[in-house]
Amino acid sequence: GMRLPVDPTVRNERGARRSFRTLSTILLFAVTAFPRVSAQAVGLPFAVRYTTTTSARVFLNPTSPSSAVRNEYVTADGLYGVAAELQVPVTPELAFTLAVEYLQHVEEGDRPIALGGSLRTLPVRDGFVVIPVEIGGAATIPISDETFRLTMGAGVGATFLHRIQEIAGVGVTTEGTPVGYGIHVSVEFDFLLLSGVYGHVAARFRDPEVTVTTRYAKATTVHQGTTLVLPSEPMHTRVNVDGLSLSVGIAVDLHRLF
Repeated sequence: GMRLPVDPTVRNERGARRSFRTLSTILLFAVTAFPRVSAQAVGLPFAVRYTTTTSARVFLNPTSPSSAVRNEYVTADGLYGVAAELQVPVTPELAFTLAVEYLQHVEEGDRPIALGGSLRTLPVRDGFVVIPVEIGGAATIPISDETFRLTMGAGVGATFLHRIQEIAGVGVTTEGTPVGYGIHVSVEFDFLLLSGVYGHVAARFRDPEVTVTTRYAKATTVHQGTTLVLPSEPMHTRVNVDGLSLSVGIAVDLHRLF
């Protein structure tokens, strides 16, 4: 669920991300500079995976004139979804990558909501969907005649955001197309299950920020016989997906299967 930040934890997570990125950069350079270790082409790997991202930061007042209020956030723990990635080989060890991911975090239940100067307990859905679309490069080391493969990757991407806000069944409309941009670093490990099919695990760091403006789709609604007047002013939210993404799935070599 969404919770208030704990500063020492945030600092530790940021330090871990910096260390991981530094290590990933060094390893990626080493892998790309490494001489060819296999004469066999990698093929055309296509991976489908279940993915979870540990956390995201949600800023509920990103347009406030007060810097202290602008920087206040809650932490959304656990984003879950699916991803697909295609690697197009350039050499036996290097590939161009294209990946798309769908992640969702939603909380729902009855909450006390202040409407029209009075506090009522109403059914609420609150959360967001993020869709990262990423391109990049990857360097692969086949191990044990490609029984195992280690892949280091990096690239850029666009992250699209859909805000979920509902009070008593009334949702919101979104202004424009909320999108943010950023870089990513990834480590993937594949192990051969049968010819052309691999078990697949991956870890990925990304750090995009996306700001969205929403309004409630209706001015009023009726709940349990009471007419409720919903806020009419625009609402602004900024989401920073700064957690570690962990994935597990299956990778197939399309060249070998088809």
